Amino acid sequence: MVERRYGDSRITPPPRQHYPTHITRLAFIEVPLPSADTEYTWQLPLGLRTFTLQVRDGSPLRLAWEREKVVSSNPPYFTLKPDTFWIEQNLDIQNEKCILYIASPTAGKIVEIIAGIEED
Repeated sequence: MVERRYGDSRITPPPRQHYPTHITRLAFIEVPLPSADTEYTWQLPLGLRTFTLQVRDGSPLRLAWEREKVVSSNPPYFTLKPDTFWIEQNLDIQNEKCILYIASPTAGKIVEIIAGIEED
């Protein structure tokens, strides 16, 4: 039996019926990270309500809401530990400038994101 811990990537995220009812579309997004210790971005889409984010092969990842934090490991940044995922819920993204900065200590990684979006 698999131990059930929050953020454990061996656990499947909740099925579609467990997302908030105002979600009208689930988008599957990939952010390639071809180079190690290089800052990449994901612009959060308008209407974003929830997302789940993980590295495809379970590698660690650095995340920040400010530029030049993830490359130099200069706080504040968040480290996604190996074999875990990040779930963010109850969002109301109405600003086109909301950007997540991402870096991996290893080249050739892919960040997978499932985004729950409310569209008009």
